[in-house]
Amino acid sequence: MSVADEVKKLMELRDAGALTEAEFQQQKERLLAGRVPEPIKAAQKEKSQTPYLVAVLLVLVLGGGFLAFKTWNTGNWEKTASLTSDASLLSEIRQSAEAKEAPLFCLYKGAIAYRYAEARDAGISQLVAKAYTTESALVADPAAPNAETAKGMASEVYAESVPPALIRERYVQRC
Repeated sequence: MSVADEVKKLMELRDAGALTEAEFQQQKERLLAGRVPEPIKAAQKEKSQTPYLVAVLLVLVLGGGFLAFKTWNTGNWEKTASLTSDASLLSEIRQSAEAKEAPLFCLYKGAIAYRYAEARDAGISQLVAKAYTTESALVADPAAPNAETAKGMASEVYAESVPPALIRERYVQRC
């Protein structure tokens, strides 16, 4: 910063009423003598600490948010143990398919809807339910709906309060 810029800052401080005329003259003389005036030193010190304070606050906020999310997410994943197993759902799908109750694709959709309704009733977040279901055997079979179709069903199921068994029947019949 040039001497002229620093004198200009002093003038602004004087005009704003932060410095008296006598203080302005004293600081201007110091500046012209090669010393940095006290108000400018203080302003530079404050300015240099601001980025550090912002960084510390950012770390605290993001770190706290991450820990809260991790705790919430872990609790949701632990609840998935209460859901009907893939093996049980797949067994029901095979039995219904053998009995020719409905097309295989529709039976899979019904099972996926059932899984989402169970997860909803167990208090599992929709985000975790989608991840759990799309990583399951329910979407692995080529005859099953793909993962995107399965994810799309979640919001519809979560918006209703229909019991899992009824929602499965509805999805199979609607298919």
